[in-house]
Amino acid sequence: MKIKELSEQTGVSRRNIHFYIDEGLLKPAKVGSNGYFEFDDNNVKQLKLIKGFRDLDVPISSIKIILKAPGSTRVYLRRAVVAKRRELEISRRKIDYIETILNNLPVHKTSDYLNTLTFDDLDIDHIEIDAYDSRVVNHFLFRMFTHKNQSEYQLYIVKKLNDITSNTNEFKDYRILFDYLCSISDETIDDIYSTRFKHFKEIGGCSKEDYPKYVEQYKKEIISFVNTKECIDEWNEVYHKMIVPSLNIYGHPKINELAKELSYKYREYQMNSFPILEMLYSWLTNEGIETYQLLKEKVKDNLDLEMLYHGQIINMLLIFEAYKEKK
Repeated sequence: MKIKELSEQTGVSRRNIHFYIDEGLLKPAKVGSNGYFEFDDNNVKQLKLIKGFRDLDVPISSIKIILKAPGSTRVYLRRAVVAKRRELEISRRKIDYIETILNNLPVHKTSDYLNTLTFDDLDIDHIEIDAYDSRVVNHFLFRMFTHKNQSEYQLYIVKKLNDITSNTNEFKDYRILFDYLCSISDETIDDIYSTRFKHFKEIGGCSKEDYPKYVEQYKKEIISFVNTKECIDEWNEVYHKMIVPSLNIYGHPKINELAKELSYKYREYQMNSFPILEMLYSWLTNEGIETYQLLKEKVKDNLDLEMLYHGQIINMLLIFEAYKEKK
């Protein structure tokens, strides 16, 4: 079908259809030799989905990632909920403020009263919206280890994981990580996930014979990390917001056991990563001690390799990998 028919079937203007194509949200079924787009029934379904999300004010950036990775839908819709609730709270405060002005507005000398208004007490810049959802954090941390088609038992484990982590009094790191995920852009979340998925897939699928190769590769990357200002700055920025909470969550006995039950991929990753990271830690505290000392000087208190060396080394490698991808 041509763009006119697509527009009639979906209620989306031709202008917006072209916009969605330019933004990479909609891919025509075919582009003719004359440059005209041709569409099919799948395009109709996809465009109706895009329109529906846009009617709900879900950002273009979020829709793009949802279409690319449907498994991420919960994260981005939860972020949309936070944004809409904040908008509602801002509107409520503005309405209340207008009502206050109206109630105090004198019949006479109105201009004198208006000149006294400073609006200093109209606080709409520091609004805290509580939309905490442990499922967002679990999805962010564990979706790379799960299958698209989960068994009934895996769904049971996911539910159990979500239920026990809904208590923020026991799992304070969940709240910290949730707040961080709500504070960064959609593109940043997607970049973090993509980098992690690539790393976990690579290490999870390697063999013991591959360990020395990865150790030598990671030694070079750790040295580069330490000597790259952008990487050190990123580390210091996200250390307490993402790195420490994530590691505490992965290392929590209850969560770790459930994650192992959830997926053999998680077990395989741990089985391969621990020996590699032990060798890297041994190198850092012996032959690589100069690199280790320089690292401690640059990050100061934002480091605890003695207690969390496995995860902290991983995060150095992930930050450096993300840095290389941007270059």
